[in-house]
Amino acid sequence: MAGMATWNTHPKVFLDVARTGQAKCPYCSTVYRLKDGEHVHSH
Repeated sequence: MAGMATWNTHPKVFLDVARTGQAKCPYCSTVYRLKDGEHVHSH
């Protein structure tokens, strides 16, 4: 893994931020949140 960018070693995951406005990555524990007042619109 020497020489590989850190983001390139992270598995691709789906995080459902639309349901609660935030989600935590199960691999790296980063919490992603929608900005205040931001909403996800469904199709």
